[in-house]
Amino acid sequence: MGQTMNEKLFPTRYIPDFKIPLDHTETIDVRMRLATQKIKLSIYLPKNATDISRTIIYIHGNGENIYLIDGYMYVYANMHNSRVVSFDWCGYGDSTGSASEFSMLRCTNTVFNFVKQKYQISNSDIIVWGNSIGSVSSIYMGSIYPDLKCCIAQSPPASSNDVWGKSCVNRLKSYQRIINVECPIYIIHGTSDKIVPFRNAVKLVQNFDGIIDFELTDVFEGVKMFKTWNLRLFAVMGGEHNNLQSLFSEQLEFCVKQAMD
Repeated sequence: MGQTMNEKLFPTRYIPDFKIPLDHTETIDVRMRLATQKIKLSIYLPKNATDISRTIIYIHGNGENIYLIDGYMYVYANMHNSRVVSFDWCGYGDSTGSASEFSMLRCTNTVFNFVKQKYQISNSDIIVWGNSIGSVSSIYMGSIYPDLKCCIAQSPPASSNDVWGKSCVNRLKSYQRIINVECPIYIIHGTSDKIVPFRNAVKLVQNFDGIIDFELTDVFEGVKMFKTWNLRLFAVMGGEHNNLQSLFSEQLEFCVKQAMD
């Protein structure tokens, strides 16, 4: 059951076998339960930058690896004047081992500590941004590091049951972890998402604050927002799961810039 569930949540066999030269990569060790695995990172710097005070750790979604998201990472580094570190957790790209929720969380934490040590920065200099299933890691990091600059959850599942139904063991329980997030948290979700429906974002907000009903207000063209305590939910009107970076890039840029301020 466990292996079958991991294959359903992390279908690495469907990722295109696509590779391009990457400018700056590192390979680091991550200690798993039975063996030490190697994970590959790609590091991006804004052009002509001399003093970079902010680092974004980006956790990609399913069906992706660091090669496929390379172009976006350059854009984010320059757009937000930040160092960007992306990585493949176990089972993805050139990283060894098997994909699972445990390995994703363990790899994220290992990359986080590597970045802190390599660049001699503090937690408050780091933004952890997860897309789709990668948001499970960003919410997890926010739940254990209250002094992060912030965490971003883009198109996040509330749990596996909230996406695939209750016919399987419930995992990816971000709706529970979000209760312990004390750093600023930004949830960005398209209202027309059919893969991870918008109701997942609603459930995360409801569990975070214990509220049932809340109202979204217009804050930007095509974006509505709800704010409570240290959480902001941005609803990208008409946005789907895989087109926020393309067809809704202006809206996504607006939302992420709120986290950078």
